[in-house]
Amino acid sequence: MEIINNTYELIAGKEFSIPLWEMIVYVFFITFCLLLGKHRLGLLTSYCFVFYWGFLSHLDRFFNITSEYQWGMPLYVFSGFTMFTVVLLGFFVQGRD
Repeated sequence: MEIINNTYELIAGKEFSIPLWEMIVYVFFITFCLLLGKHRLGLLTSYCFVFYWGFLSHLDRFFNITSEYQWGMPLYVFSGFTMFTVVLLGFFVQGRD
């Protein structure tokens, strides 16, 4: 129950700032993907940026919460890698058109 309370404190009422240059790169990639009609690539790009921003913005708090749990960081990285792999494999699946 303690980890749920710590996670709630991590999310509730926190500021989230993203550097301007990262937002410019993100908007450029998303615009490029949409103009070329590459919707799956745009979703993958969005996922990577959100995963990266979520990780870096809460890195210090994440280490504080998971300091007593040795599985916190490997679980976060494994879940991100797994979701990335599933989406990447989705590129190779042909849709029913």
